[in-house]
Amino acid sequence: MDKLSGYLTSISKPRYEEDFVDRLNYRVTGYILLAAALTLSAKTYIMGDSVQCWVPAQFKDGWEEYVENYCLVENTYWVAMHDELPGDHSAREERQLSYYQWVPFVLALQALMFSIPHIIWRMLNWLSGIEVRAIITMASNPADNGLKADSLKKTTDMIARHLKAGLLLSETDSLSTSSNPFAWIARWTSGLVGAYITITYLIVKLLFIINCILQFVLLNAFLGTQYKYWGAEILSDLVAGRDWFNTGHFPRVTMCDFQVRQLGNLHRWSVQCVLVLNLFNEKVYLFLWWWFLVVTIVTILNFIYWLVSSSVGSLRKEFLLRMLNAHHIRIETTEDRAVFDRFADHLIRSDGVVVLRLLARNAGDIIGSTVVATLWEMSKEELKKQLSLAYHPNKVSPDEMDAKYN
Repeated sequence: MDKLSGYLTSISKPRYEEDFVDRLNYRVTGYILLAAALTLSAKTYIMGDSVQCWVPAQFKDGWEEYVENYCLVENTYWVAMHDELPGDHSAREERQLSYYQWVPFVLALQALMFSIPHIIWRMLNWLSGIEVRAIITMASNPADNGLKADSLKKTTDMIARHLKAGLLLSETDSLSTSSNPFAWIARWTSGLVGAYITITYLIVKLLFIINCILQFVLLNAFLGTQYKYWGAEILSDLVAGRDWFNTGHFPRVTMCDFQVRQLGNLHRWSVQCVLVLNLFNEKVYLFLWWWFLVVTIVTILNFIYWLVSSSVGSLRKEFLLRMLNAHHIRIETTEDRAVFDRFADHLIRSDGVVVLRLLARNAGDIIGSTVVATLWEMSKEELKKQLSLAYHPNKVSPDEMDAKYN
């Protein structure tokens, strides 16, 4: 029980290396799908009475239970109440409803599909040398870690130092510090363009969008409906008062054919059954269709936001300035502006802004601005020296002077 409790705690424990839209996909939607899968699974395989059939009077003893179990396992087919039953048995097979037994398993598969992009993000985001989860978790849980006001600065200093060290990893560092080929590529990309985390995060966002689209494809393929927008069709039917008798969407009353061997002869029977499950399936899938639509739209808008905010240099600088201003640091002089441009373009770059945005979203702007201010204070003098050497290439730096005479 302790192991089970620990496992449940680990999967339900909040994670901080993503934003709310990511959690909306892999956590909220995943939990909704798992709850629906467990509920329908209990109704189908534990509580029973998923299918109830009207059988002839001569079916006694266990025959009725046999027929209902057979029809649950071997599928039923739908024919409108005012239509005659097809005489051709192959035509009846074409009308079979083969989805209702598999609904819990497909819902669990869909929940797993929503988790895959998040798993990929967890596996890849730390390879650049920046422990995204560790620093944001540390910043997001000061109370849980027993941090008080006097020790909060030590935490932000630690985060700033780690973030700066990760951002300064160069191609040579990646070659010498990791034998993992994926880490080598990640750190080389990060050192070259400062965009490994950015590119990875945008790819993960894109995977969430692709997954949402695949959910609609899976629904249409699984339920076998001829309507491309069946969620809208079902809602329209409910609003207009059109019953399933005419539409065939999640029919409650179906037909089932089976054979019985008696005295060496095969007798074929057709019975009428009530699919109690479809009362639940209709509501579940109607909700899921519209939920997937909302999640898809929100995820697309969120992807556009991160794409623009991380790729446009002026927006990155605006974010950093806002964080510095929140900590009462003003960039006013020409020298400060030059140092700030180098700070934003050569040190923080795109990856740093993405991590800082995630940190601010999860831990709050106060801690986020403190980390940015700490990065600025610990890098400002060094950046001034770099600018001085850039403007005066023949000038010898103080460090080089000490090395020369010592």
